[in-house]
Amino acid sequence: MSNAATPNDRPTIKSRIFSLATLCGVVAAIAYVGDGVYRVATDEFVAPCALSPDSDLVIQAKLSMATLTAERFKVTTRREEIDVIVEASDKAIAELEELKTSAARGLEFTAALTTKQASAGTSDLQALSTQRKDLGAMIAAQEAFVVQIKKDLDAGLAAKADYAREKQTLSQMKLALIENDRSRYVTEVTMSQVNLTQQALRSGGGAHIATPEMLMLQDQLVRISTEILKLKAERRSAIAEKVHLDEELKMIEELTGQLKERPTFTAASQNLTVAFVPYTQMDGVESGAPIYDCIWGLFHCKAVGQVTKLLPGEVILPDPWGTPTRGQYATMSLSDPHVAKSKTLRVRPQSAAVALANKKSEDRLARLK
Repeated sequence: MSNAATPNDRPTIKSRIFSLATLCGVVAAIAYVGDGVYRVATDEFVAPCALSPDSDLVIQAKLSMATLTAERFKVTTRREEIDVIVEASDKAIAELEELKTSAARGLEFTAALTTKQASAGTSDLQALSTQRKDLGAMIAAQEAFVVQIKKDLDAGLAAKADYAREKQTLSQMKLALIENDRSRYVTEVTMSQVNLTQQALRSGGGAHIATPEMLMLQDQLVRISTEILKLKAERRSAIAEKVHLDEELKMIEELTGQLKERPTFTAASQNLTVAFVPYTQMDGVESGAPIYDCIWGLFHCKAVGQVTKLLPGEVILPDPWGTPTRGQYATMSLSDPHVAKSKTLRVRPQSAAVALANKKSEDRLARLK
């Protein structure tokens, strides 16, 4: 019996081959569609963005940096002014404290002077009192002598000139007594003033007794004390403002550092291609993750580069579907710069083995550095 195919069997073989080819095509199509569906489900969608020095975002970053720089200059200038104010306040307070100490000793001169005046006045009063007694005795004796001369003149035993001379001597003695009384009165007035001054000094200006010098000194001391308190208050206020400015300057430095890390700042000096990564698409976006460009974002995907770094800091931009949302920037290394004009790119998460190899490579490089 022969196994050769008969003419009637040939259509059956062709049908089977066609069916097998169709089945393979269907399986391949299903596999392709399944792979595409799987990739769509696992890939992360990002929105590319080509930044240049003329981009609106970059210009806004420049304006922000200029504002921070101007504010930093303003704060630094004010801080230097405060340092000068504090230094000047310290010098002024020291000088006023010294002046206050000197003024407080101003009454020491008055006390010493009044003590000497009191001692001299007491001696003067004692001398004037002794002189008055002597003058009284001399006047009494001279009056008796004049009476005797008058009797002798009437009896013709004395000359008229002798009588006139002795009477003039009596008048001079009386005049000396009057001068003694005047001097004693002046000295007593002076002693009363000295006693009042000493009493005021002993009471320290209390008991409603104070000399004009004490009032002037008290006024000066009050003025000095008030000025010292004012300077100290201004100094404390300046130091508090300086602490606030230091905190503000620290904040400005932090903001400046954060702004410099943004790609919009780097793009101020060179063109830069980045991708906006929404938070909902961030799981697989990491350093080294491959980037794919697909037709309509779904079909015929081809590798066009990889993610270099996911940048810190939140931004709000349109997502790949045009809805404003929150996310972060990621820098990319693209083999074709024109790909940055695409509306959507896909980032394919790395496999565990590739991720582990990259991690080991990064650790090795870190140890070498």
